[in-house]
Amino acid sequence: MLNILYAPEDVKIDGADRSVVEGGAISLMCTSKSNPEPTDYEWLVTQKGSTTTKTAPKSFPLEAVKRDTSVSCTARNSAGRGQSKQVLLNVHFPPTILVNSTCSGSAGGLRCVCRVEAAPKANVSWTVNGSSALLPHFSTMTKHAGGITVSELTGPPASNVSCKASNIVGTDTYQMPIQHSVSEVPPSILMNSTCFVSAGGVQCVCRAEAEPQPNIFWMVDGSSAVHPHFNTTTTYAGRIAVSELTGPPASNVSCKASNVVGTDTYQMPILHSVSDGSAFLNGV
Repeated sequence: MLNILYAPEDVKIDGADRSVVEGGAISLMCTSKSNPEPTDYEWLVTQKGSTTTKTAPKSFPLEAVKRDTSVSCTARNSAGRGQSKQVLLNVHFPPTILVNSTCSGSAGGLRCVCRVEAAPKANVSWTVNGSSALLPHFSTMTKHAGGITVSELTGPPASNVSCKASNIVGTDTYQMPIQHSVSEVPPSILMNSTCFVSAGGVQCVCRAEAEPQPNIFWMVDGSSAVHPHFNTTTTYAGRIAVSELTGPPASNVSCKASNVVGTDTYQMPILHSVSDGSAFLNGV
């Protein structure tokens, strides 16, 4: 019977399909068909574009594995050598939310994009103004491409948005920066806002400048001014909002103006009428 000698062929790496957490270790084995059996093995490890050659046995323990690591092995015998294909290891690592994740806000609404690098792919969830119950007001769409996950959130204006990305290895959370249109202006309550009090009751006018239009809220003697005791009407002219409050006499009134850009609160000065028709400031 002829004893045909031939160099290693069908060289493969066993164990490369198993997952390994970044920083951990994995055991690889170089297999082949040859006659005689290989006597020497060489391992090529490529990480971040840099390749290292290591002489090691058939079984090779690779430690401190990094993401984007690929390996190949070469088997030698007296008849020649054979080399495996370069194999990319299945390295798992926790999510990292990328710094180009951001929100853009306008009077028309909010659009946020959260970009995540992770393996295996990340699950992305959103919290808006402290609540994770987004439907039906907000909608989300998520796409995966390789190790990058991109999730988009759209909905009405909001002031506080966070993105959370999770996989089996870990979690990352990011408070999203909100970029507002340059035409948007946070509310500023004007100094000619004031209250008049007489025996008949209180009448207050709060004037606020803002873009987009602000919502005006009132507090009277520590409580929200609501019907049936108080009446409010608000009108808008360009960037100026004028809100009027009327009701029974009060000693402490504040006005709050809010939009998607910010909030302003103002303790209203109270003028008291006197019998001669003039007025004096509360406490003077």
